[in-house]
Amino acid sequence: MNRIPVLIALLLITVKAEAQTNPQADFDNMMFYLSSIRENAASIRSTTASEKVINLLDQIHAITDSIESEMLAVSDAQPQELSAEEEFMYDIEEDTTFKNNEWENIETEIDIDDSDKNEPNEGVSVSRFIPFNKKFNTLFKVEFGVNNLLENHTSQQGLQYPEINTGGSWYWNWTLMRRARIGGKSSRIAVNYGFSYLLNRYQIENDLRLATNENQEVSFLPVENATKNPKLNIGYITVPISFNISIGKKTKIELGGFAGYRVHTVQRSSIKIGKESIQEKRYARNGLNNWQYGAFASIDIKGIDLILRYVPVSLFEDGKDYDYQTLMVGTSVSFF
Repeated sequence: MNRIPVLIALLLITVKAEAQTNPQADFDNMMFYLSSIRENAASIRSTTASEKVINLLDQIHAITDSIESEMLAVSDAQPQELSAEEEFMYDIEEDTTFKNNEWENIETEIDIDDSDKNEPNEGVSVSRFIPFNKKFNTLFKVEFGVNNLLENHTSQQGLQYPEINTGGSWYWNWTLMRRARIGGKSSRIAVNYGFSYLLNRYQIENDLRLATNENQEVSFLPVENATKNPKLNIGYITVPISFNISIGKKTKIELGGFAGYRVHTVQRSSIKIGKESIQEKRYARNGLNNWQYGAFASIDIKGIDLILRYVPVSLFEDGKDYDYQTLMVGTSVSFF
């Protein structure tokens, strides 16, 4: 029975301690939310060329300043004398929040002209781990579409040539790209650069596959008992660079080029012999060109883009018998 008063006393002390610390915690949380609004607005400012949007963002900046001033005026959370350990912990927590001049620091960092740039804020925040809220933007883009082979050779007797099914010949291009605006925040021109993995798949309608004989001569041979059209998959690591130009509020064009190296080749065939179904995968270079380079152009209207890619390099290293250039038409989806 004697333990009950002690438990009640401890409970009251705990409640009182929480009541004392909650106002300070609430104040710190509100200050953090305000700084988050400032940083998000600054990120929007770095990616827009609209004067109207910039004016609205300036109003948001002024409103957050007014809210902060009012919070400081009415706040009941006053600094208290701290022990050495508490002061150390407070310094750590203070570093995780944004300072009052964070807007100015971010705005200066976004500006291409950094001749008057102040020292950046050394505080730690979630935004430090997001690389696209600075003057450079990071973009992950997935591009996909159909591809075809353009012939540039004279057919020879005794050789078989593939007939490409364009509807079943798809390409995919996964790109991690950085974007830098040229000429300041109001400029309509930006340069894009990065690296990507480009995968071309060709569906051969007349059931042929690549092969190399003992004399290292490359040719297309028929696939006997094929149940599906054979497919040739070729993957490249590429380095693209392009210029993105805004020609209207909702229209952009992009012009650029790319160069890459072949890192993957596989031929897939489905055949049936009697009651046995066989899935074949053949890994070999078979005279394919290791290097690839080309040009691309796209037009983006209201977030929907049309992309055209052309590779003038022959698909085969020795283009005497088989000389093909690749043409791709597609669209893309961007993330981040």
